[in-house]
Amino acid sequence: QPALSRITSWPLVLTEQQLLVATISRSAMKPPVVSIPIAKLLWVELGTILLFSWFECAWVSQDRVQRIRVFFNTVGEEYFQQLRVLLCRTIIEQDGLVVMPGDRNLVELDSLSYKFVNMISIRMLLPDEHIERLVSHPPIWQKHLMVFKRRRAPSTVVILTNYHFLVGNEDPSQHDATYGWITRCCPRRRIRKVTLEKNTTEISMNITVGLDGIEAVSYTHLTLPT
Repeated sequence: QPALSRITSWPLVLTEQQLLVATISRSAMKPPVVSIPIAKLLWVELGTILLFSWFECAWVSQDRVQRIRVFFNTVGEEYFQQLRVLLCRTIIEQDGLVVMPGDRNLVELDSLSYKFVNMISIRMLLPDEHIERLVSHPPIWQKHLMVFKRRRAPSTVVILTNYHFLVGNEDPSQHDATYGWITRCCPRRRIRKVTLEKNTTEISMNITVGLDGIEAVSYTHLTLPT
């Protein structure tokens, strides 16, 4: 994928009703253009690991779920962050959601690390977004051959707000140090069900989103300690 990004570029154009994404490569004489209706979006994801970043979205089209991911240098992350906010604001307006008065319940962040507090308050939540429920867990490691350890799941936070179902997590590095952050944003009215699967050591969460009778699992195997 990183090699692909060096020979491919993805211009994006946002209008009032849709997001246009063109794929420009050396081999394409006429770049294909994908038209994504904002009203049909299921989720938006923005991920960054050092200088490598991506923007992904999923939407309903022709009775199935479509997905597209574009890659970019992290230097341009702020432009994609602004795009994410504009898309979220448009969907909030289309869904008729209103601003909730009162406290935003940011006290839910008090038990989290400084990194998580900053990422959530600055990069995930909108200025008028209220936290209703928050669940987090540290990285989960699994021993291999009784000596080595493998990261079973990264540090993750799940937040239900008045606007969205948000999932934020560090990059799934196999090292102690992590250098990235991934945010997936699902409009609240797209959520269809949240199911839990429990075994002897962990609980996995599956978040299903849907629109127009079409459903897809937006996030799966969110590993939580039992």
